[in-house]
Amino acid sequence: MKLKSLLLIMLFCCVLAAGLPLFVFQSMPLSQKELQAEKLRLSHDKKQRKNRFLEKSPSGAGAYLANKRFPRTKDHLTQLNYSHNYVDAIKQKREFFKVHRAFTAEPWESLGPDFVGGRTRSLEFHPDNPDIIYAGGVSGGVWKSVNGGALWTPISDDLENIAVVTLAIMPTSPNVVFAGTGEGVYVGRPIVRSRGVEGNGIYRSINDGQTWEAISFTLNNPDFRFVNKIRAAGDGTLFAATERGLWRSSNSGDTWQLQLEQKDRTGGCHEIEIQPASNPNRLLVSCGSFEDSAVYKSDDNGDSWRIVIEEEFQGRTTIAYSPSNPARVYALSAQNQFGPYPYGLNGLYRSNDGGDSWEQVASTSSANVNNRALLSTTNYVFDCTNTGQYQDGRLAGGGWYYNLLTVDPTDENRIWVGGLDLWRSDDAGENFSLGSFWWATEDRPSYIHGDHHLLVYHPDYDGVTERRLFATNDGGIWQTSNSTDILASDNCNPNTSMVNWQTLNNHYAVTQFYHGSVSRDGKTIIGGSQDNGSLWRSASGDWEEILGGDGSYSAIDPKDSSTVYVSSQYANLARIKIQTGENQVTNIGGSFDQPGLFITPFTLDANDNTRLWLAGLALWRGENSGQSWVKASSDEYPMNFIDGLSAVAVQPGNSNLVILGGTDGHIFRHTAALTGSENFAMEKIKIADGYISAINFDRNNPQKVVATVSTFGELHAWMSNDAGVSWQAIDQPGSSGLPDLPAHDIIVAPHDTNTLYVATDIGVYVSENNGAEWQPLTTGLPNVPAEKLVYNRFDLASHLFVFTYGRGAFKAQLNDVTNYPPLTLQSSPGLSLNQNETISHDVSGYFDDQNDDVLTYSADGLPAGLLLGSEGVISGATSMKGTFTVTLIATDGQLETTSALSITVSATQSSSSGGGGSIHFLLFVLTAMMRMRTHSR
Repeated sequence: MKLKSLLLIMLFCCVLAAGLPLFVFQSMPLSQKELQAEKLRLSHDKKQRKNRFLEKSPSGAGAYLANKRFPRTKDHLTQLNYSHNYVDAIKQKREFFKVHRAFTAEPWESLGPDFVGGRTRSLEFHPDNPDIIYAGGVSGGVWKSVNGGALWTPISDDLENIAVVTLAIMPTSPNVVFAGTGEGVYVGRPIVRSRGVEGNGIYRSINDGQTWEAISFTLNNPDFRFVNKIRAAGDGTLFAATERGLWRSSNSGDTWQLQLEQKDRTGGCHEIEIQPASNPNRLLVSCGSFEDSAVYKSDDNGDSWRIVIEEEFQGRTTIAYSPSNPARVYALSAQNQFGPYPYGLNGLYRSNDGGDSWEQVASTSSANVNNRALLSTTNYVFDCTNTGQYQDGRLAGGGWYYNLLTVDPTDENRIWVGGLDLWRSDDAGENFSLGSFWWATEDRPSYIHGDHHLLVYHPDYDGVTERRLFATNDGGIWQTSNSTDILASDNCNPNTSMVNWQTLNNHYAVTQFYHGSVSRDGKTIIGGSQDNGSLWRSASGDWEEILGGDGSYSAIDPKDSSTVYVSSQYANLARIKIQTGENQVTNIGGSFDQPGLFITPFTLDANDNTRLWLAGLALWRGENSGQSWVKASSDEYPMNFIDGLSAVAVQPGNSNLVILGGTDGHIFRHTAALTGSENFAMEKIKIADGYISAINFDRNNPQKVVATVSTFGELHAWMSNDAGVSWQAIDQPGSSGLPDLPAHDIIVAPHDTNTLYVATDIGVYVSENNGAEWQPLTTGLPNVPAEKLVYNRFDLASHLFVFTYGRGAFKAQLNDVTNYPPLTLQSSPGLSLNQNETISHDVSGYFDDQNDDVLTYSADGLPAGLLLGSEGVISGATSMKGTFTVTLIATDGQLETTSALSITVSATQSSSSGGGGSIHFLLFVLTAMMRMRTHSR
């Protein structure tokens, strides 16, 4: 029996040696863990592309509140008032070209997105021509349409500051337009690091927006760094709500008088409403947001005031008069941070005497559950994943951020309110129905982007033949032409609403990118954007959302540009295979116990395209294209939603060295990154008292590292020439230095180690002498925050890409590089193989291009059966034998270089002395077994 077992074992080994198929191993089932992962992947792939519901559902009632918005992550909460820095920087840019030559580059070209839009808080119709509309992007400037919103054009690119949040047109002179800057809803926000883009006062145009001037009274004035609202009365009197309080001007904005001091309320004043028709001297103003807030009333044009609404937990409040009955007025109030449902609904109030007395008509204790959810996350409160089950404990919301109210011009009882979704009441606020579905797929007529900031009726609205209503939100500008139709009967069924929405974002390019990536050939572009997800621009120029949420960092596989890595808030990573039709999405995040910042940095390892590095509270290493993650260092920061690792870079040629930056000005060096674990303590170097916004290596000099700091009052550009051990500032004050504004990225030109590019809050700067002097790259690029730079060379030209926070993406062709032929890096060691042996041998490493052009490859003299692909890989099998001298050819499309490769093909062993021996032995064993069986009988 023992002999029989031995023979069976020998038989099994022979089968292996003979290469016979082992079906048992090929059909083994997946492990339970693998099976579950596969189910999750399949489920995720089906939904991810447009699944806003999945991506924005919070893990708890307070989670959504604390983490929902993080539009500006690269500045300290403790920033002082540096609005004058923007003016000084613009003056410096203009003065530079009077005495210096300009860096040679073609004008910047806008790449869009042209149909995506971005956060918009202001929309104004021309009083005499409703086809003329003005809109303001919160970091994208003033835009104008002359055809009712069908097409938009930017008209304020030369302003010192384009953070436009409010617009007003002078009723007595409609050619006069005012633009207020600075997104003040963030002022005083607790817990998290965030702020809106800071403004710089009020700008005025007297020729329909063709040219603009800064109103000197407000310029450099700290009381006007956040202008939340401007309103013009019928007689031309102007009112402005700012961080300081309410201001009034009687001379077209030349000078202003403070009428209501509110510096002790967080955020100052936010809303102004002037009673229409009957009493133009009657004003209502709301002030405060995150703490105690109130609504004030004046009957004498702002000379005196009294509080008319001041409730417990009252936060940001919006107000709206009824145009058809000026005695009717409504107020919508969110809870402040101390309420039981922070930033959810505190109350909807109604007045029938112009604002003297008020009654509460909706609150979180209303019998109608729709009323309770007005400022909350609709499908979260109604739990649309569980047959619409109502969740009273989930009424927290975002009323500090999104909060709007408007009244139908023809019906005092019909009102719209807005938060994440839009709601309408036809009975003066007693009962509400859902009027939009932000989480539905975009092909549903009831779909409209979420996070609403303004609703404006068309000037000719009559409620019958003209029913257009315009909405502005984080997705730009939208309209419905049937605003009075039946609304949803089921909050979880988009098909039950008859009010249909259409986007009006044609060429309204105000998308706010945090980050972006470009393929080597420039044909694939990926960008992570604020509340518009991760966007893909294909070679055709069209943009498509491929991952929802707040788009974050991204990367493109350098060996396969159809494989991209994208992310959304708090390190929700995905690997996407971009294909024709539905994209293949694989979720590779979710294993980080403490992911770090809201916009979490990660990078693809330049030395290994299957490895990723993520900067959370610690360094994380992702292997197998992100399928498995290891914590590679100890935590450097606590989990407080404020601090964390803010930048990450890998040394070229040495993945053991990873350098990171932190929110407190520290640089970290991990010198054993490939093997480090959660107990590894990184080296720590302090270079600034500010936010390290970017770190990058010189591609051609692994000892040279550059970094930026995005905090006012600090030096903003830094360099190390010893792989991050020591650092020197390369940002010196003066007319040829960088302005004292946040810098968000810095890169070294691949063709010239002395040429550097920096992205700042007002565009891009370049130095041709290693940082000694800087100059702006301005032509065609507005004064917009530049977040991410990418330098690529293709089509025999160098191109610089910039992803901006407010104006989408741009590209400029650089005219500063002479084309040189490719270089031969090393002699080939030769290639040996057997006849009919299938091989795959990469020869691209034998060449390099000093211009960083993409090389393609060919060969002369290859043995028959072997092929050299254009990407540099020899593949196939040959039956020929002998030694062959092959000429390898590398070309950039214009110039080429050759290198010799010796290929030796050896004869395949015959069956009598090769693999046949295994078969002979197998036959011997089988014969022996048969004899044993016969003998046993």
